[in-house]
Amino acid sequence: MPRVWAKTLKAHTDSNAPLQTGWAGAVWARAAEIVRYSGAGWVASDVTAFENLLHDVYLPEVIVGSNSNGDWELVMMEAAIDITVFLSDGSSYDKAMANDGSYPKAAPGSGLMTRDDIVKYWHNQATFPENGIAQETCRDFVHTGYGISSISHVAETSRILGNNLYTGDVGT
Repeated sequence: MPRVWAKTLKAHTDSNAPLQTGWAGAVWARAAEIVRYSGAGWVASDVTAFENLLHDVYLPEVIVGSNSNGDWELVMMEAAIDITVFLSDGSSYDKAMANDGSYPKAAPGSGLMTRDDIVKYWHNQATFPENGIAQETCRDFVHTGYGISSISHVAETSRILGNNLYTGDVGT
């Protein structure tokens, strides 16, 4: 199946295209990593075609973010991390893992220029403790849960790669 999609898929569309790209990119990259090393008979040309799909269609969309809410940004980060692992692309991995600092950094191009802008975007969350708060905590817990799921996938993938986000300095 990845062979067929790798040769036909050019983009996701509509207003939620960044979210679609994040969801599909995260799952497909992880699944492709398993298939690649499972001995399932995935020939080199099909692997290359799938790498090209991830590199040319998915990564450019997810590595830059969406200027949207936390669950979108986090699933896009998850997809970027998973794709960079599949592609063995350390530079893009580092870009996807960039640290926000003492308060959340606005997505490039979002127009959020000040701390007050960030607070409003975070549904009036004015403090940013190191533990227990997500961008959508003051919105609802369903979207917060989606984000936490993506965070856990990023943390586990990073741990497997030797970057322990559970105990290391994560900028708080």
